[in-house]
Amino acid sequence: MDFGHSKCKGSWLHRFELVVEYHHPNVAVKERCARCAKELIFPIDPNGNADNNNYLKYHARLALLPQHSLYNHEYPPKTR
Repeated sequence: MDFGHSKCKGSWLHRFELVVEYHHPNVAVKERCARCAKELIFPIDPNGNADNNNYLKYHARLALLPQHSLYNHEYPPKTR
């Protein structure tokens, strides 16, 4: 998996959060990284979908499997 577009500051990946949804004239969502404040706008097609390939380039963190070496770094185990 290529993490080039998902790299944030330090050894982290971007952690994007929804900021606003646009509905006029075109549908899109604006997201901001909670770590570095980078903002991106993703157009949404008439079926309600973003371009999955482009979206995943920036949201690789969301696709990490527990077996991946970055998983515990991005999702540290909760302490009791």
